[in-house]
Amino acid sequence: MSKVLKFRIACRNDAAELSRLHYSSASNQPGAFMHLLGMGFLRAYYEILLDEGSSTILCAYRNEGSLVGFAAGSIEAESRLVALKKYRLKLLIKSAKTLILNPKLIKQIKLRQNTKTASDSEIFVVGSGAHMEYWAWDTAGGSGAIVLFRKWLSLLQLVGVTKVSGEVDQLNHEILKIHEMLGAKVVKQFRTPDDRLRNIIEYDLLKKGKS
Repeated sequence: MSKVLKFRIACRNDAAELSRLHYSSASNQPGAFMHLLGMGFLRAYYEILLDEGSSTILCAYRNEGSLVGFAAGSIEAESRLVALKKYRLKLLIKSAKTLILNPKLIKQIKLRQNTKTASDSEIFVVGSGAHMEYWAWDTAGGSGAIVLFRKWLSLLQLVGVTKVSGEVDQLNHEILKIHEMLGAKVVKQFRTPDDRLRNIIEYDLLKKGKS
């Protein structure tokens, strides 16, 4: 097996590997939620994103058969949200068995919806512009997670993106520190309906290009 880390853009056939990596990564991430809806849900989720068109997912691998990580996002968050809404029935069906076995997840889904609050009229998931989605890495794959994410940022620069935003809950303080080390700034902070302290972070890719 080659020890050289390689990179490529994800294709639809990678949906199973993306869901595997997401599930594995999220299982060790404080406060992670989507993986609780099951592998079937995650696979359908990534199929939708890969079909949607504005999603940009960069994969890392050391051999052709197995990915060791990926960085995912969208150059148009609006388009991503429209696609997920369009196929929400498919996502519901794929998560139905999990929801039946654990109906408490239904309440969590409702609390995590991208809705405005009466008090501050803020939304808790970035809904416009370029969006940072999920960054997964298999620790068994060795080092390279930060190299992968930097290359993903460079890829967004290449297609003309100047700023990219994303969400990091305060509970994931180590991940937040890594983003800040890579140049991200916290631009907003909220308390979500399910009582998570959430940071909206932003990368200025124009500034990155001058550094």
